[in-house]
Amino acid sequence: MQTVYKAQKATLQGLYLREGSRQVLPAVALAETGVTAGTSIDPLAPANSLVTSVGVERDGFRGDRLAISVGMLYTDPLDPATTIGWGGIYHARVSIDAIFADGME
Repeated sequence: MQTVYKAQKATLQGLYLREGSRQVLPAVALAETGVTAGTSIDPLAPANSLVTSVGVERDGFRGDRLAISVGMLYTDPLDPATTIGWGGIYHARVSIDAIFADGME
């Protein structure tokens, strides 16, 4: 069993994946606001952008397919009035082997 959920963790909102029906394995962060680079979700997102909003689409996780919505923002540190926003709905295959390739199994 796999579950993807949106949760608040301290000051971060994120999308997390849990594998199995018991809470033996830690949840894997798929995207967290203010932490995840926008380009890790979408290579065409503005360079140095960060994820600012996350959501799981309705019925967005079926089998090995996941659909999420993500907003990203780049703010120029020298001129904060200069910002570039990016966002969309993203669809990808979630491979169990890829998620747990680091030996967390």
